[in-house]
Amino acid sequence: MKITAIDRSHTNTTQTAFKTEPPLTEEVMQCAIEVAFGLHSTDTYFVEDGLFIVRRTGIPKEQIPEYERDLTSAENFIQQKKQQTDKNREDHLKRVSKDTGLPVE
Repeated sequence: MKITAIDRSHTNTTQTAFKTEPPLTEEVMQCAIEVAFGLHSTDTYFVEDGLFIVRRTGIPKEQIPEYERDLTSAENFIQQKKQQTDKNREDHLKRVSKDTGLPVE
């Protein structure tokens, strides 16, 4: 995930709003909080209108690649989990088909 810009309409004196590509989802944000940022940070990081909101200002440019890495890791984790779920379902359907002698349609 890339952070592409600061969103003017959601940034103020207490928070910075970043546009991301692709737009950030609640699912990715929750995963990033659980895996990278820590559960204690739910009041610091959140999603609003597809934007990555950080409840602070004065964020140094060196922090941006770290945010990108953490959000990308969350995206990858979710994708791997979905792939494993899909594989498990396909394996199950194959077993049922073999057991019953009927094709899966």
